[in-house]
Amino acid sequence: MLAVHQSTDRGLGKEAKMKKTNIAMIAAMGRGRVIGLDNYLPWEYISADMEHFREQTVHKPIIMGRKTFASLGDKPLKDRINVVMSRQRTFYPVGYFHAFSAQEAIRIAEDEGQGAEIMVIGGAAVFQEFMPYANRLYITFINEEFRGNVFFPFVPSQEWREVKRRIHMRGAKSPYDLVFVTLERVLPPIS
Repeated sequence: MLAVHQSTDRGLGKEAKMKKTNIAMIAAMGRGRVIGLDNYLPWEYISADMEHFREQTVHKPIIMGRKTFASLGDKPLKDRINVVMSRQRTFYPVGYFHAFSAQEAIRIAEDEGQGAEIMVIGGAAVFQEFMPYANRLYITFINEEFRGNVFFPFVPSQEWREVKRRIHMRGAKSPYDLVFVTLERVLPPIS
């Protein structure tokens, strides 16, 4: 795997970093780290992955960008605290908390989530912004090539260790072979 491009702080100030809340990212990706095509998933509906997503995110705060919010049909995901990041001052999503920055999104998720693991669900720019601060990744690897123009950030293998793996073969709940992997950061995330 290739190295993550380290960026500057990008809004995660001391207040957000002092609390030791677990920040996790969850994504499904095809070969080549493809996660999207023109703001849509580039694969057919995968029931097994949707079940996995629900199991990992239910009753937890989730953070997403405005485009991910739009791809969900502009409605909050049930049984979760939904936080949408957007720098647009006129953007007021109904049923969601609105954050102008990563720092504000973390503060809202911590305050409303009462210590639950914070789940970052996308899109690509939000994943890139949170990658240096995440300490867990829930990745569904889809064993197929897909056309795409949105990609998950590089995950350097020397910084992460696999703690769980489950294989799901194509069948009634998936038209593709899947591998559900949980990775944990070897060294603490940036603080």
